[in-house]
This record gives sequence, C-alpha cells and structure tokens, in this order.
Amino acid sequence: MSICPYCRSEVTSDSGEALTCSGCGTPHHVECYEENKGCTIFGCKMAPPDDPKVEVTAGEVTHMAVMAGAPAVYAAATGFGDVNGPIHYAPLVAPNAPPPPPPPGSTIRPTNEGPSSSEAAPMLFASATPNPAKSRVTFILLGIFLGALGAHNFYAGYVKRGIVQLAITVCSLFYASFVIWIWAIVEVCTVDKDKNNMSFA
Repeated sequence: MSICPYCRSEVTSDSGEALTCSGCGTPHHVECYEENKGCTIFGCKMAPPDDPKVEVTAGEVTHMAVMAGAPAVYAAATGFGDVNGPIHYAPLVAPNAPPPPPPPGSTIRPTNEGPSSSEAAPMLFASATPNPAKSRVTFILLGIFLGALGAHNFYAGYVKRGIVQLAITVCSLFYASFVIWIWAIVEVCTVDKDKNNMSFA
C-alpha cells in the first residue's frame, strides 16, 4: 500500500489515479500532483519552484523615497556592505511626518519667499538674541557707592557673593562695612567679566 504525500491517503495503482514522480519515484494521486504543480517531496528536482522574491536595489529605493517626498526607513543592504546590493524590503515611508525642529538660534523663512524685506512673510522662528553685556561703568559706580551692600555683585550676577557681603554688613550693624567696601574696591579693580563670562562693555 502506497500513501500519497500530498493528501495522506492511499494510492491504488489499479484505479488509474496513481502517478509516480520521475525524480524520486514517490507515488502521488494525479490530482494531487497537478494541484501541487509537481512533486511534494522536499528537495526533489520535480518539486515546484519557490515563488520568486522581489529584489530592489538601493538606488531604486532612494529614487522612490525622493519621489515620495518624505523620510524613509530602509532595510540594511545585503552583500556584506555592498551599497548597491539587493534589498528585500520596501521603504517604510512615514505618512504626514512633521519636519524636524530647527536648531537653536536659527532663522527659517518660507521657501516660496525671496530675500528678507519689510513686505516679506513673517519668519517662523526668530533668531535668539543674546543677553547684552553689563556696563563696566555701572559696575564700578555700584562698587564705590554701594559696595558694602554687594550691589555691584548683584548687578554682575554674582548673587551668592553679594548676599555674603550684604549679610556681613547688616549683621555687624554696619561696623564691618568699611572692610566690605575695601573688598568691593578690590573686586571693581580686578573683575572684568560677569557671571556669564561676558566681558563688561
């Protein structure tokens, strides 16, 4: 008794429904052999060929991504680093992907506008304006007249140092104000940058 490997039922040779594979000699039903389009034994030369795989080169994927006008995610190219080798996956195009944010301090103008003018469309992102430099004259005057209270350090951004000077002056009931004033005069003569490391104007 022979069993058809496709339908797992008995194959009787006397009924005329038996067919023997010319590649491996395995008996099949005629309908099973025709439905499978060949032998059902794995590795037999008479077995039907595998479905052809669609291969897309990296150049074609890049061209399609440019035509789509959106960022695409590509599968890794095969061939041990061959950029032009086949890729077995289609590009994944992100629909309606938002544009990346601009870098800090950049200026973006509408693409359909020319050079900036008073009639041009408003800019989407204004350029960041740095903090203006502190005035050295103001720093000196505050150190001379209010140095015992740490006003010059508050102005330059050295808040902790100004709090220490103010606390010493107040806690000593202004008896140590002369010492703090001398300290302020030394700072006025030696300090030339503010807390943000910007030189005085």
